[in-house]
Amino acid sequence: MSYANTGKSWNRAELRAYLATLARPKWAKGVTCHHTATPDLAMRPRGWNAQLIKNVEYGYTHERGWDRGPHFFPDDSRVWGLTPPDVQGIHAVAFNRTHLGIEVLGDYDGRDDAKTGRGLACWQTAFWTIAEILRWLGLQPDAGTINFHRDDPKTNKTCPGKSITSAWVLAGVRGVTGWLGGELPPSPPAPADERVAISAWLRATGKSFRITRNTSGQVLVGGMWIESARYDRTTETTTALRSELEADLGK
Repeated sequence: MSYANTGKSWNRAELRAYLATLARPKWAKGVTCHHTATPDLAMRPRGWNAQLIKNVEYGYTHERGWDRGPHFFPDDSRVWGLTPPDVQGIHAVAFNRTHLGIEVLGDYDGRDDAKTGRGLACWQTAFWTIAEILRWLGLQPDAGTINFHRDDPKTNKTCPGKSITSAWVLAGVRGVTGWLGGELPPSPPAPADERVAISAWLRATGKSFRITRNTSGQVLVGGMWIESARYDRTTETTTALRSELEADLGK
């Protein structure tokens, strides 16, 4: 889908300025934290550079067959881009459609220490990256807006590392929210969502996408998996959240 930010990098002020040029994506409800594990800090003694991030893209594209990936890669001084933050990425099965993915450089299952040295520097970059993303989205840092890959019930991971706790990350993000322009704004009221019949929504929006099911029973509309799709036995229709249909198929 998009690797348009591959090789781009920002400090905090630059990231804030960049995000301000983008429309807030309706699908984004928070940030999912990962660690790279491999490479660890010893394998990247000078952090990332543009060519190394291009190598990451190559691996995702040619080894995993992904057309997009995580959004941001913090190292000990800057944050690097891959998939633009206004595009749904691939990073955690249950959270791809609702969260931006950030991959913190290092292995925090044991090889690297997040509380000292370069490990701490990488996580400090991650903290202000998360703070700026949430500020852009108009969200507060809490357990509902910051989660971990290991929170994904569809995968079996320790990511972002056994040594990383939610309380520690929340404290770190909250500790940097006051820098560069004040506290995060209050969270806006959550927009009301509505479950609609997919066929009726397609007719109302003038779209001619075909509704199908794959061998796993997932509902596809125009080849796009609609995660919120459910069959309503009472009305004998397949429904989905209007917000997901709009995000995936356009208004």
